[in-house]
Amino acid sequence: MTPHEEEDAMTLEFVLRSFAPVRPCVVRWKFPAWIRDDSLDPAKLKRAGRNDEHPTTDALAKLKDGMTASEWREAVGWSETTFRRKREAMLKAKQVRFSSGLFYKAAA
Repeated sequence: MTPHEEEDAMTLEFVLRSFAPVRPCVVRWKFPAWIRDDSLDPAKLKRAGRNDEHPTTDALAKLKDGMTASEWREAVGWSETTFRRKREAMLKAKQVRFSSGLFYKAAA
């Protein structure tokens, strides 16, 4: 059993030596039992890792054109390290631009 991307669902994969192969399927927890749900794709497994608690969209929403780095970080409320890492990613992705010591939203 492997967690599926849908809540309360699991993908079942079978390894059978002495029997014919069985295709993977998805089951959903409906108290008090697991019920097969053929509407879900068994290949869509839950991804490992954490959810991003600091999406760049939050930082972009708080950015007002002409802010300094410290003003922007204070508006977002992130730690210095997180802000710096996310800011560099946004610059690299050309979501923001830096000019004369100030940050601006990139033209859409």
